[in-house]
Amino acid sequence: MAAEAVASIGDVLLYEADVATLAPRTWLGDLVIAFFFELFAARLAGGEGADLTAWAAAAASASRPPGVILLEPTVSYMAAMLGTAEALREVLAVPRTAGAPPLTQQMAEAPLVLVPISDKADPDAAIGGSHWSLLAFRRVGAAPGAAAECAFEHYDSAGGANAEQAHAVARALAPLLVCAPLPAGRSPAAPSLSAAAADVVLHQMRGPQQANGHDCGVYTVAVAELLCALSVAGQLPPLGVVPPAVRALTPAHVDERRRGMRETVHAARAVHAGKRVACASCITEES
Repeated sequence: MAAEAVASIGDVLLYEADVATLAPRTWLGDLVIAFFFELFAARLAGGEGADLTAWAAAAASASRPPGVILLEPTVSYMAAMLGTAEALREVLAVPRTAGAPPLTQQMAEAPLVLVPISDKADPDAAIGGSHWSLLAFRRVGAAPGAAAECAFEHYDSAGGANAEQAHAVARALAPLLVCAPLPAGRSPAAPSLSAAAADVVLHQMRGPQQANGHDCGVYTVAVAELLCALSVAGQLPPLGVVPPAVRALTPAHVDERRRGMRETVHAARAVHAGKRVACASCITEES
């Protein structure tokens, strides 16, 4: 019998094996990272005060948060594996929902793009890898028709353990992020791929460091959430500077964040169970 999902948001489904990776002293699974990135995107779309049900509704709609793009782990795997923007754009040019702009168009305009980075070598493997980090692309000071100042920032809670993987993903994504002003008449949905990957600026950020071998995923989620909030508030520092709120993260804060993530997934389970009960009732009534 196939396993049943126990929680969901948007098109991300969590199973018992995924939820188990939220236990203390456990390396977070890919789908848990994807779940929280989708949750942050839905939260930005639905408002800070929205409850989990509202977040789920926002994630299922065509509405996406303006200015912040959160990419799931599968995208970073594809970027590292494919190695070229041409192939990657083929995948990202398909709108996720009817009426929504393609992700390539959103990425070409967004001031902040967040990508989880893993050292897992096989994108099709259900398990694997030993370290998570966060790659942020930032676009600063873009006026209409003018070039923005752009750079990648890599937040790695284990020094530079994922530096090679972060550079590979940055090189593949850079041409899709269009830092130069677009020629007249060119749509952001079809950016030029002439940007030289060799010119990519990547800052290795001196952010908070983990005190063990298993909390890297929680640091990745925590830093991503802080960068989202700071971007929306217009409080991100200059490129290459670690925000004080990120620098202030401690192992104790991360332990608390893991507990909070478990509580969030517990709430999501209740919402998911309610949907299943409602669906079963509809089927019974129709019968």
